[in-house]
Amino acid sequence: MKLCLIRHGLSKANVDETVYLTVKDHDIELTDIGQEQALLAGKNLSKELSGTKGKTFVFVSPYKRTRQTWAGIKSALCPITFSEQENPLLREQEYKFFADLEDMKTRKENRAKWGPFWYRYKNAEAATDVHQRVTVFWNYLTNQYLLGHIKEEDTVVIVTHEVVIRMFTMVMESLSHENAKVDVGNCDIKVCDLSKMQYKSSHCIKIKK
Repeated sequence: MKLCLIRHGLSKANVDETVYLTVKDHDIELTDIGQEQALLAGKNLSKELSGTKGKTFVFVSPYKRTRQTWAGIKSALCPITFSEQENPLLREQEYKFFADLEDMKTRKENRAKWGPFWYRYKNAEAATDVHQRVTVFWNYLTNQYLLGHIKEEDTVVIVTHEVVIRMFTMVMESLSHENAKVDVGNCDIKVCDLSKMQYKSSHCIKIKK
């Protein structure tokens, strides 16, 4: 089975962090560049899936920027057919609102001191919580495979967020958080070979600048 992990396109908050002060995280949209990246990712994914004999199953984070990314990818996926569904387990790590720029700076400094895997923003999530969500979703995929609903020749596409992709790497490769280094830019595609649901190898399709 092939697994394609896709990070969302360039968002408005990726360009200007002050967006987090006025817009709910799940409502943050893509920039025009992010929309273009999604189209290119769709073309890259089409090439990756060309010649595959199985079905394609798509799972998307319900955040606006991931929905928009999938919409762009989908418009460039031709003539591939697929099934699709949103799953909140794949959502971004929850940060809640920052009060102001100074509050944002202070919390990020505290996060750096405490450790990004362990630090929990007030009334929000730590990366450890995302790890738990990803583990649940991974177990779901494994069960779907064991039940025969997803087969060896099929492909699973997940459109999600950078932290989620990092946690997938930890879960699939049984890595410690110190060793789960993932370089995935906006709309890059991390392609994993999961022969019989055992992680074998991966490569990353980078969006050209």
